[in-house]
Amino acid sequence: MKRKPIAILLKKQYINHALLFIALGIVFLIFFYLIMEPKSLTTWKASNNLRALLFNEYKVKGKIAIIIDDFGNHGEGTKEMLTSIDRPLTCAIMPFMPYTKEEAELAYSLGHEVIIHIPMEPHKGNPKWLGTKGITTLLSTEEIKKIVGEAIEEVPYAVGVNNHMGSKATEDRRVVEAIIEVLKEKDMYIIDSKTTRNSVIREVAEE
Repeated sequence: MKRKPIAILLKKQYINHALLFIALGIVFLIFFYLIMEPKSLTTWKASNNLRALLFNEYKVKGKIAIIIDDFGNHGEGTKEMLTSIDRPLTCAIMPFMPYTKEEAELAYSLGHEVIIHIPMEPHKGNPKWLGTKGITTLLSTEEIKKIVGEAIEEVPYAVGVNNHMGSKATEDRRVVEAIIEVLKEKDMYIIDSKTTRNSVIREVAEE
Protein backbone atom coordinates (compact mmCIF):
# COMPACT_ATOMS: atom_id res chain seq x y z
CA MET A 1 0.00 0.00 0.00
CA LYS A 2 1.36 3.38 -1.05
CA ARG A 3 1.81 5.85 1.82
CA LYS A 4 1.12 9.58 1.56
CA PRO A 5 4.13 11.88 1.89
CA ILE A 6 4.71 13.24 5.40
CA ALA A 7 4.62 16.83 4.07
CA ILE A 8 1.06 16.39 2.80
CA LEU A 9 -0.08 14.91 6.11
CA LEU A 10 1.45 17.77 8.08
CA LYS A 11 -0.14 20.33 5.77
CA LYS A 12 -3.56 18.74 6.25
CA GLN A 13 -3.07 18.73 10.03
CA TYR A 14 -2.19 22.43 10.06
CA ILE A 15 -5.28 23.25 7.99
CA ASN A 16 -7.49 21.35 10.47
CA HIS A 17 -5.94 23.22 13.40
CA ALA A 18 -6.45 26.54 11.65
CA LEU A 19 -10.11 25.80 10.96
CA LEU A 20 -10.63 24.80 14.59
CA PHE A 21 -9.09 28.06 15.88
CA ILE A 22 -11.23 30.09 13.46
CA ALA A 23 -14.41 28.34 14.65
CA LEU A 24 -13.49 28.90 18.31
CA GLY A 25 -12.78 32.55 17.56
CA ILE A 26 -16.19 33.04 15.98
CA VAL A 27 -17.91 31.41 18.97
CA PHE A 28 -15.95 33.63 21.37
CA LEU A 29 -16.88 36.79 19.47
CA ILE A 30 -20.59 35.87 19.44
CA PHE A 31 -20.70 35.31 23.19
CA PHE A 32 -18.63 38.43 23.82
CA TYR A 33 -21.17 40.54 21.93
CA LEU A 34 -24.07 38.83 23.69
CA ILE A 35 -22.68 39.31 27.18
CA MET A 36 -21.29 42.84 26.80
CA GLU A 37 -24.61 44.29 25.55
CA PRO A 38 -23.23 47.07 23.31
CA LYS A 39 -25.98 49.68 23.60
CA SER A 40 -24.39 52.13 21.17
CA LEU A 41 -24.85 50.00 18.07
CA THR A 42 -28.43 49.44 16.98
CA THR A 43 -27.28 46.81 14.51
CA TRP A 44 -26.66 44.49 17.45
CA LYS A 45 -30.32 44.39 18.44
CA ALA A 46 -30.72 40.86 17.14
CA SER A 47 -27.76 39.78 19.25
CA ASN A 48 -29.38 41.24 22.34
CA ASN A 49 -32.57 39.31 21.62
CA LEU A 50 -30.55 36.12 21.33
CA ARG A 51 -28.76 36.95 24.55
CA ALA A 52 -32.10 37.37 26.32
CA LEU A 53 -33.17 33.97 25.05
CA LEU A 54 -29.93 32.30 26.11
CA PHE A 55 -29.89 33.87 29.55
CA ASN A 56 -33.65 33.55 30.21
CA GLU A 57 -34.38 37.27 30.39
CA TYR A 58 -37.76 37.16 28.66
CA LYS A 59 -40.82 37.65 30.83
CA VAL A 60 -42.98 34.58 31.30
CA LYS A 61 -46.05 34.81 29.05
CA GLY A 62 -47.76 31.51 29.86
CA LYS A 63 -49.03 29.74 32.95
CA ILE A 64 -49.32 26.10 33.95
CA ALA A 65 -52.08 24.71 36.15
CA ILE A 66 -51.19 21.61 38.15
CA ILE A 67 -54.22 19.35 38.65
CA ILE A 68 -53.96 16.29 40.88
CA ASP A 69 -56.81 13.78 40.68
CA ASP A 70 -58.35 11.13 42.91
CA PHE A 71 -58.47 12.81 46.31
CA GLY A 72 -61.19 11.71 48.71
CA ASN A 73 -60.11 8.18 49.50
CA HIS A 74 -57.52 9.07 52.14
CA GLY A 75 -54.52 7.99 50.10
CA GLU A 76 -51.32 7.44 52.03
CA GLY A 77 -49.23 10.59 52.23
CA THR A 78 -51.99 12.94 51.04
CA LYS A 79 -51.53 15.49 53.81
CA GLU A 80 -47.73 15.39 53.57
CA MET A 81 -47.88 15.98 49.82
CA LEU A 82 -50.29 18.90 50.05
CA THR A 83 -48.23 20.60 52.74
CA SER A 84 -44.85 19.99 51.10
CA ILE A 85 -45.58 21.27 47.58
CA ASP A 86 -44.96 25.01 47.69
CA ARG A 87 -47.00 25.77 44.58
CA PRO A 88 -50.70 26.44 43.97
CA LEU A 89 -52.51 23.21 43.12
CA THR A 90 -55.93 22.28 41.85
CA CYS A 91 -57.15 19.26 43.80
CA ALA A 92 -59.74 17.12 42.01
CA ILE A 93 -61.71 15.35 44.72
CA MET A 94 -63.92 12.31 44.20
CA PRO A 95 -67.45 12.83 45.56
CA PHE A 96 -69.30 10.32 47.72
CA MET A 97 -66.10 8.91 49.23
CA PRO A 98 -65.24 8.36 52.95
CA TYR A 99 -62.85 11.34 53.07
CA THR A 100 -64.36 13.60 50.43
CA LYS A 101 -65.24 16.48 52.73
CA GLU A 102 -62.14 16.16 54.92
CA GLU A 103 -59.70 16.30 52.03
CA ALA A 104 -61.60 19.10 50.28
CA GLU A 105 -61.41 21.17 53.46
CA LEU A 106 -57.72 20.33 53.89
CA ALA A 107 -56.87 21.40 50.34
CA TYR A 108 -58.84 24.62 50.69
CA SER A 109 -57.27 25.44 54.07
CA LEU A 110 -53.82 25.20 52.46
CA GLY A 111 -54.80 27.65 49.74
CA HIS A 112 -55.34 25.13 46.96
CA GLU A 113 -58.22 25.20 44.49
CA VAL A 114 -60.84 22.47 44.80
CA ILE A 115 -62.75 20.84 41.94
CA ILE A 116 -64.94 17.73 41.70
CA HIS A 117 -63.54 14.60 40.07
CA ILE A 118 -66.81 13.08 38.82
CA PRO A 119 -66.75 9.37 37.91
CA MET A 120 -68.04 8.81 34.37
CA GLU A 121 -68.58 5.70 32.29
CA PRO A 122 -65.56 4.44 30.30
CA HIS A 123 -65.58 2.20 27.24
CA LYS A 124 -63.62 -0.38 29.22
CA GLY A 125 -62.94 -0.86 32.90
CA ASN A 126 -64.34 -2.20 36.10
CA PRO A 127 -67.88 -0.79 36.77
CA LYS A 128 -67.01 -0.74 40.49
CA TRP A 129 -64.55 2.09 39.78
CA LEU A 130 -67.53 4.38 39.20
CA GLY A 131 -68.81 3.93 42.74
CA THR A 132 -72.49 4.13 43.62
CA LYS A 133 -73.18 7.38 41.77
CA GLY A 134 -71.17 7.26 38.59
CA ILE A 135 -72.55 8.98 35.50
CA THR A 136 -73.39 6.55 32.72
CA THR A 137 -75.03 6.81 29.31
CA LEU A 138 -77.93 4.68 30.57
CA LEU A 139 -79.06 7.33 33.06
CA SER A 140 -81.79 9.78 32.16
CA THR A 141 -80.96 13.46 31.76
CA GLU A 142 -82.67 14.25 35.07
CA GLU A 143 -80.75 11.50 36.87
CA ILE A 144 -77.46 12.91 35.55
CA LYS A 145 -78.35 16.42 36.70
CA LYS A 146 -79.33 15.08 40.12
CA ILE A 147 -75.97 13.32 40.57
CA VAL A 148 -74.03 16.42 39.52
CA GLY A 149 -76.03 18.55 41.96
CA GLU A 150 -75.39 16.09 44.79
CA ALA A 151 -71.69 15.99 43.96
CA ILE A 152 -71.53 19.78 44.21
CA GLU A 153 -73.14 19.63 47.64
CA GLU A 154 -70.79 16.82 48.65
CA VAL A 155 -67.51 18.63 47.85
CA PRO A 156 -67.13 21.91 49.78
CA TYR A 157 -65.37 24.86 48.13
CA ALA A 158 -65.52 23.27 44.67
CA VAL A 159 -65.33 25.77 41.79
CA GLY A 160 -65.25 23.35 38.89
CA VAL A 161 -65.35 19.77 37.65
CA ASN A 162 -63.25 17.31 35.70
CA ASN A 163 -63.99 13.73 34.67
CA HIS A 164 -62.73 10.53 36.29
CA MET A 165 -62.41 8.03 33.41
CA GLY A 166 -65.40 8.83 31.16
CA SER A 167 -64.14 7.81 27.72
CA LYS A 168 -67.69 6.71 26.81
CA ALA A 169 -69.73 9.30 28.72
CA THR A 170 -67.78 12.30 27.43
CA GLU A 171 -68.47 11.23 23.84
CA ASP A 172 -72.22 11.38 24.48
CA ARG A 173 -73.57 14.87 23.75
CA ARG A 174 -76.75 14.38 25.82
CA VAL A 175 -74.76 13.36 28.90
CA VAL A 176 -72.30 16.24 28.55
CA GLU A 177 -75.07 18.80 27.95
CA ALA A 178 -76.82 17.69 31.15
CA ILE A 179 -73.63 18.07 33.19
CA ILE A 180 -72.70 21.44 31.76
CA GLU A 181 -76.22 22.82 32.20
CA VAL A 182 -75.95 22.28 35.96
CA LEU A 183 -72.43 23.73 36.08
CA LYS A 184 -73.48 26.89 34.24
CA GLU A 185 -76.30 27.42 36.75
CA LYS A 186 -73.70 27.21 39.54
CA ASP A 187 -71.16 29.38 37.68
CA MET A 188 -68.62 26.52 37.70
CA TYR A 189 -66.14 25.47 35.03
CA ILE A 190 -65.33 22.08 33.52
CA ILE A 191 -61.97 20.63 32.52
CA ASP A 192 -61.81 17.79 30.01
CA SER A 193 -59.51 15.05 31.30
CA LYS A 194 -59.24 13.93 27.68
CA THR A 195 -59.70 10.21 28.22
CA THR A 196 -60.89 10.06 24.61
CA ARG A 197 -60.04 12.11 21.56
CA ASN A 198 -63.74 12.08 20.63
CA SER A 199 -64.85 13.99 23.72
CA VAL A 200 -67.49 16.68 23.09
CA ILE A 201 -66.92 18.56 26.36
CA ARG A 202 -65.18 21.56 24.82
CA GLU A 203 -67.60 21.76 21.93
CA VAL A 204 -70.65 21.78 24.23
CA ALA A 205 -69.08 24.11 26.81
CA GLU A 206 -68.31 26.74 24.17
CA GLU A 207 -71.85 26.80 22.79
